[in-house]
Amino acid sequence: MEKEKKYLELSSKIKNCISHNNKRNDVVSVLLFRNYLTELFALKKELGNNSEFIKNPDAHNIFLDIKPDWLGELKNIDSFIDDLKQNNINISTGRYLNGLFVYLYTYWELYKDSKELSRYGKENIYLSTIKILQRIKDIYVYGGQFEIGDFTFKNEDKYQGYKLPSLDDDFLDYIEKKCSDIPNQEQTNQLWEEFQNMKK
Repeated sequence: MEKEKKYLELSSKIKNCISHNNKRNDVVSVLLFRNYLTELFALKKELGNNSEFIKNPDAHNIFLDIKPDWLGELKNIDSFIDDLKQNNINISTGRYLNGLFVYLYTYWELYKDSKELSRYGKENIYLSTIKILQRIKDIYVYGGQFEIGDFTFKNEDKYQGYKLPSLDDDFLDYIEKKCSDIPNQEQTNQLWEEFQNMKK
């Protein structure tokens, strides 16, 4: 009963996770997706899964790798999307991965205190994707490539290892204000130092 109540609460908050603007060129969203890929690959590796074929939507579902006792309790994504529609929330699915990431984020939040998730001591690895959806309209796969707004991810390998120092919204806005091109790791770290100094 408690899980169902929390599920309903989380579902009702999804509207805040959906961007209603048509912003297409967002440097920060690219950085957030790189950050997500780093966290996803790291956790998969920790779980003994070195597969990097992430064009398949199931590859993003870390619960399939963890195989928790409660896996069978999860609704399928179609039922989840139907529940959102009941709350007048329409979210893109199919080649659009918006619905998938909202689904995975919601269930991580719902079971984050379980022994299977808490043992890794990690925050919700899908938070980066939610922050993308708060900034731009869609994450989708087209022609076997990820599209984040107007940016195309052709080779995920070269993005591995990138890590945002913080997902603080003010810091993300600071990056957006300062950068017209996509910063590398060293430049991102420098921006973080600048941002921290501004807060002193």
